[in-house]
Amino acid sequence: MVVETTASTVSDAATSAIRSYGFSAGCSMEQIFSPVRITKNLSSSATPGFRAPFPAALESGPFGVNTGRFAGNSGGNEFTSYGAVGPTVAELDPYFSTIFGDNGTAFISSVDYNSVVHEPASDLNLKKTQNRSGITEVRTKGLRGPIILSSWGFDLCDKPSFGGTTFNPSTPNNRAMWQTGPVHLMWDKERQVWTGGHQMLYVQIAPEDNDNGEWGSGGQKVARVYRSSGPGGSITATGEKIIVDVGNYGLPCPIAGSVDLFAVRLNYRWYSLTDLWGGGVIIKCSYDGEWSLGQTREVRVVSMSNRLLPGPDATVRVRNELLTIGGTNTRSSTAYALFDKGGGSPGQLLSAACE
Repeated sequence: MVVETTASTVSDAATSAIRSYGFSAGCSMEQIFSPVRITKNLSSSATPGFRAPFPAALESGPFGVNTGRFAGNSGGNEFTSYGAVGPTVAELDPYFSTIFGDNGTAFISSVDYNSVVHEPASDLNLKKTQNRSGITEVRTKGLRGPIILSSWGFDLCDKPSFGGTTFNPSTPNNRAMWQTGPVHLMWDKERQVWTGGHQMLYVQIAPEDNDNGEWGSGGQKVARVYRSSGPGGSITATGEKIIVDVGNYGLPCPIAGSVDLFAVRLNYRWYSLTDLWGGGVIIKCSYDGEWSLGQTREVRVVSMSNRLLPGPDATVRVRNELLTIGGTNTRSSTAYALFDKGGGSPGQLLSAACE
């Protein structure tokens, strides 16, 4: 397939399209571009244009505006400052980005752009503007959406988008084999950005962030955000925090100590993915010494069947209704306990091994 492009007058384009409609495609520029107004400090609310991000009430992160106070979960926690835990319009602004820690002056002063309509305007050519740090507004063009994309690629099953398991040799030059449709982006009202999907985070719920209590009782809990330093790098706490909804009915069992889990942002709230498996949960745990028949004791959590990831200090309370096991010299023995969904503590001992 031969593809040719050209710019022409409307009358010439109309004549060409009428004569060869089957081989013609074209549109006027307003179908590709849209005017956009951007002000420094995002002080304008005019549209189409950038507006300031909304305070992320359930997040305490470094992105966006970090001012004000937020009363946290029902346990009395609160964030002394709040901001998003993902980039906002403030950081992604291509003219007045705040990635250097200021109001965007450093960015507009050093970009390599040639010309843009701006205020105050001595010359549209930015490279001829004497005081770029004094620019307070630009009026530029953005892509008109929904964006139409025609392309070859892979589908959601990581297979060729046009079907089959291998690409047809004519794929590179046969655009009839390309999939075409609008790009599905979603508007994030809080962060004032178009996003391609729901954000997920690896977080930890710790007692010291939640009144030093058991967090398995459900409701909203403060969680610490962990991020990797890069491919193969270590995962460490960043100082960011979010409020996570761990379910109306609580997790399968109350747990003392820190527990790691995954959180997803839906409907402008953070939800734990842990509570989606339902039913009861079997916990692999370890204990030391003798465990008497009828005794309820606190044991260390090793792993959980609902895929929740326990921290090194996570413990649960389990009751032994089997028989007396272990001895005074028994150390690091393994046991399995069952917790009913929403049943609470203690769990029921299923089996145990002495070492």
